[in-house]
Amino acid sequence: MAYHVSAASFGRTAGGKEAACFSITNSAGSCLEISSYGCTVKRVVLRGAGGEDRQAAAGLPTLSDYEQSPAPVGAALFWEGGAALELSRSVWQVAEIGENSVALFQKAPLPAGGTGSFAVRFAWMDRDRLVIDMSASCDRPFSPVGTSNICFTLPGDG
Repeated sequence: MAYHVSAASFGRTAGGKEAACFSITNSAGSCLEISSYGCTVKRVVLRGAGGEDRQAAAGLPTLSDYEQSPAPVGAALFWEGGAALELSRSVWQVAEIGENSVALFQKAPLPAGGTGSFAVRFAWMDRDRLVIDMSASCDRPFSPVGTSNICFTLPGDG
């Protein structure tokens, strides 16, 4: 199966950091867009067998919208001791761009001390399967909880 991965600028944060937007398209024409700001799924477009596109809306339109959002918005939110880590308000680094995937990582201080390393990999595995792998490690013992807050709404589904 043929895939195409591309990258484009998503803009500069108020703090001056450059954010990127990545698109992964599979051979069926379905497309996933990811922003390095907050490790966020911006958009998923699913191409049906008859060639029709259905958009699964997951993100906000601009980088400024993400920065101004009162609640964290991101594909991956990690928690420690009931507190959300502010990874959704930072620009993640690119770990790897593969044939069908993009992996992002971030290091961040933890509320109870120490530093955590976080990684998320987005990959089209075939025509109908999108996989999101999340991992975390730390320089001290801790119990992170990683959750995905991705919620897709297909137009016409209510």
